[in-house]
Amino acid sequence: MRLAGLALAVTAVTSLIAPTAAMADPDPDGTRRAGDVSTARALAACDSSGTTPTDSALATQLNGKLTAKMRGYMSAYRVSCARKVIEAVHDRGLHSRAAVIAIATTIVESSIDNIAEELDHDSLGLFQQRASWGTVAQRLNPTWATNAFLNKMLSKYPNNTWMTAQIGQVCQAVQVSAYPERYQPQAGDAQIIVNTIWPYVAGGGGRDFSGDGKADVIARNATTKDLHLYRGNGSGGFQSGTGEAFGHNWSAFDIIFSPGDFTGDGKADIIARNTTTKDLHLYRGNGTGSFQSGTGEAFSNNWSAFDTIFSPGDFTGDGKADIIARNTTTKDLHLYRGNGTGSFQSGTGEAFSNNWSAFDTIF
Repeated sequence: MRLAGLALAVTAVTSLIAPTAAMADPDPDGTRRAGDVSTARALAACDSSGTTPTDSALATQLNGKLTAKMRGYMSAYRVSCARKVIEAVHDRGLHSRAAVIAIATTIVESSIDNIAEELDHDSLGLFQQRASWGTVAQRLNPTWATNAFLNKMLSKYPNNTWMTAQIGQVCQAVQVSAYPERYQPQAGDAQIIVNTIWPYVAGGGGRDFSGDGKADVIARNATTKDLHLYRGNGSGGFQSGTGEAFGHNWSAFDIIFSPGDFTGDGKADIIARNTTTKDLHLYRGNGTGSFQSGTGEAFSNNWSAFDTIFSPGDFTGDGKADIIARNTTTKDLHLYRGNGTGSFQSGTGEAFSNNWSAFDTIF
């Protein structure tokens, strides 16, 4: 992601969202802290292009989902700030858990505001980084600030140990806060925010297979059974010279579809049902138009009861891609809720809509 538009618009904001009795200041002790949601402060723009209609729509959606400090306080501006943090993680090729850690930190430190005045010593920005971290311009640039945070996180937790350590613990190791207990309670909401915004950052509404931010089309050749990738141009057509074969001899499968990002790594995947075993196989995309090494594992056995299997992406609103299947006999639709890591949530597979026998194609 290029650091376009480093000239950050700084604007004094008296109140982004006026708190109500039901949305009281989470730190109501009279202390003016940078992380207080209701504190008036000068803010810098997170995206030099401003907020988008999608930012506004996602803010409304998130305000109904969040359960901790930020519930009812999300705005288009705060979504734009979260989006820039998540973009930095995605563009670096890290797992979405890194974005959860970063977002949990910004919730505590700044309420996801890019604070442009020194409320707490010389701290600035989303992460309230002090002058020792970088210049004012750097700390007020969400991309730079996020990468600085990630650099320290990776140095503190080498060999991907941050993937299994408690989120609040990782936040504290990077920030060295006087209030270490504040991070972990925000981890759940940070996960919801990342789950909601990540598919849009990944591009193509989660259906970008080539990693250029544009949705693509994949087709299987009737003779060779090879998969061909047609790279979208983002304006209703295909890029010049596209249509290359990237997956050879998929004759073993009777159903093939993409759920978007099924594994939570920000890259679109493909799922296929084996004609003989009826097992579902997961082919993990590499984000550049092909598959990760060693992929294709069976992850769910014997789907012979279904005549149609497809994915609507995130059907349940939890930020994780789901799968829907129609029962061959009853013609009922069954919902299999994805767990965001390449499989299903426990106890899933319920019938949620009856008798779809009138239809020969469902997608």
